[in-house]
Amino acid sequence: MNKRLSCYIAFMLFSLSCFGQQLPLFTQYHDLQSVINPAAITSDYFALDHNVSIGASYRTQWVGINNNPQTQVLRGDYFNADGAGFSLLAGGSVMNDQTGPTGFTGIYGKIGGVISGDPAYEGLSLALNLGMVQYRVDITEIKFRDENDILAMENQAEVFMDAGLVCFITDRLDPIRI
Repeated sequence: MNKRLSCYIAFMLFSLSCFGQQLPLFTQYHDLQSVINPAAITSDYFALDHNVSIGASYRTQWVGINNNPQTQVLRGDYFNADGAGFSLLAGGSVMNDQTGPTGFTGIYGKIGGVISGDPAYEGLSLALNLGMVQYRVDITEIKFRDENDILAMENQAEVFMDAGLVCFITDRLDPIRI
């Protein structure tokens, strides 16, 4: 068996147990970068030298269409770049997403650090992200073909713990620095 086929088979076997990130679609990547990747350093630090950043976002898609997707996010980040080679990174976020009868709400906290002599220019960020997510379905908004369908009996809501270990590489080029 050639190497390409064996790599393909190994990839398929290992991917059966992988789980993907289930976040809503974001368009404000600049403001929500630390929500998408908890190891990311907030852009407020790079642009304005602020080590604390707090933000809120409300997004609605397909305005004028019933049950359109709506997403709300509250986030806070703290970055202490005074460490000698290691800088503390902490924060959290609350997210709510609703699309018609389905939705989820999650709360997350993160703690990590940046390994670098000068994190304003380069570094490796690592963060542990812990949270809790509730997925829900409002059955009253769904029309079933069979009214006696077992799924049509009651609203569904499940709560799950969510954890992740993430990394982010910062490499900022500054033409003034030599």
